[in-house]
Amino acid sequence: MDEGSKDDELLNAYSFVVYFGKNTVISFSRISNISIGQDVEMVQDGGRRGRMRMRPTRPREQETKRRGRKDIIVFERGVSTGSDDTSLRKLKPGTRVANLQIAVMHNDKMERTFNIEEGIIMRCTVSDLDALRSEVMIRRMEIQHTGIVEE
Repeated sequence: MDEGSKDDELLNAYSFVVYFGKNTVISFSRISNISIGQDVEMVQDGGRRGRMRMRPTRPREQETKRRGRKDIIVFERGVSTGSDDTSLRKLKPGTRVANLQIAVMHNDKMERTFNIEEGIIMRCTVSDLDALRSEVMIRRMEIQHTGIVEE
């Protein structure tokens, strides 16, 4: 088992940057539901025993199966009073997004990236307004996507 070198450090989950295409960078407070999976199918062997076996689906079969499944990633951030919120306000339900990249940073260097080729914004919400509590207003955006690739 490879334990890594003495210089290896754990990545912090709080240092990340989100790129929408090549030119738009938006900061978020939290990103949830980053999930990477593999679809499998059951195949029956021939012969007298006729056992069932699982095998990973091939990319083309996986893409066909994925069409019926909803992969959703959630982005959250505090709502600001200034003009830096305008780029986020342009992202509304029904907007298609392409080439979305989440870069996890360490010492100002990209250590891991999670890439989404294509998606569509399904829902945008803001937190409840409650004068009895002193909480920051949070904007939440849900994007249904074609899958996440980690690099």
